[in-house]
Amino acid sequence: MIDNANSGADFITLIRETAETMQWSLDEVNETGAVLHFPMPSGRTQVLRILRFDGTLEFSVQSMAVFESEENVPHYLSTVLLKVNARHKIGFWCIQEIESKLVFSVMHNAEQEHLDRQYLVNIISVLMEQCDQFEGTLIKVLENNK
Repeated sequence: MIDNANSGADFITLIRETAETMQWSLDEVNETGAVLHFPMPSGRTQVLRILRFDGTLEFSVQSMAVFESEENVPHYLSTVLLKVNARHKIGFWCIQEIESKLVFSVMHNAEQEHLDRQYLVNIISVLMEQCDQFEGTLIKVLENNK
């Protein structure tokens, strides 16, 4: 674990050093958060956002599943993702309201004081994989329904 882990400087150092070690694309990092993007084996790019709230870090990856209103959200999809939530300790699916739209996102919250490099890598890897798998499945379903 990093010493004095709740400081913004330690957060920045952990993110920068881990991104460099793992050869991740770091778009932005400051005391309030970070943005990284990951080219995936699927050919898509996933974007991870980390926001700092006091000592808590919120990790999130927005999926391509975006809806104009709650009436347009396919509720069977919510049920599937709730079942996925029950099987995983890292990452949970939710619907975020972003710019007046509803977006399926995979998130994880962690206390910064408990975060070391390996835990950070695990969180990010799981979220990237979950979102990319979900999008791949969603694309197949949409193609089959044409």
